[in-house]
Amino acid sequence: MKRKTHAPAPAPLCLHRGRRAAFTLMEMLVAIALTGILLTGLAFVNYNIMTVWAAQAEDPLFDRHVDGLRRALEACAAETVDASGTQGTARPASQVFRAAPASTGVDRAPYLRITGAPPFLVSDTMPMGFVHAWLCMEADTGLVLYWQTDAGRRDNQDATQRLVLSPWVVSMETLSYDAPSDGWDDAGADPDAVPSGASVFLQLTLNHRGQIRQILLPLSDNAPRNLSY
Repeated sequence: MKRKTHAPAPAPLCLHRGRRAAFTLMEMLVAIALTGILLTGLAFVNYNIMTVWAAQAEDPLFDRHVDGLRRALEACAAETVDASGTQGTARPASQVFRAAPASTGVDRAPYLRITGAPPFLVSDTMPMGFVHAWLCMEADTGLVLYWQTDAGRRDNQDATQRLVLSPWVVSMETLSYDAPSDGWDDAGADPDAVPSGASVFLQLTLNHRGQIRQILLPLSDNAPRNLSY
């Protein structure tokens, strides 16, 4: 009798495919660390790109603010010059810096006599006629304009309205220019230090996130334009 033989059982399918390699704990930790470093680097690069973009986006806006402030103050100063009746001669510091109302907190300040109603002044009475204004520098606020109408001044000389012109003005200095000698004198915050017959200027310094801009504002009738200090 022929003996029956049995064929060997087929090997499991997984053995035909070969042994699958597995990550060790150390390899997993290294992979996680490398992934963290990569993500941190990408976040840092993205932050720098966003910071540069934001700074570039703000630069034109700050420059527009400086230009708008300069134009508005020059227009107000020109109105004051035209109304002074002393065209062609330098106004002394005693006329440029006048006694200020008690509400301003200073004894004297650069004075502006504005005609009509500039767009940045709002009052219940329209038209306002002549507006008396004083420029003041406040450490925690910036450049402030205190103003009052003729009618308000008649009722109460110390009653003023307050308008913040620029929170980025960090200093307001008095300068004088002598045309014959083409020389500048820095009077600092003391208008009495301005030499007789010299043209009076205000130098406003603005600082916004490390960006420095300056405005040279002429306050005398014969003050030359387009000067650089």
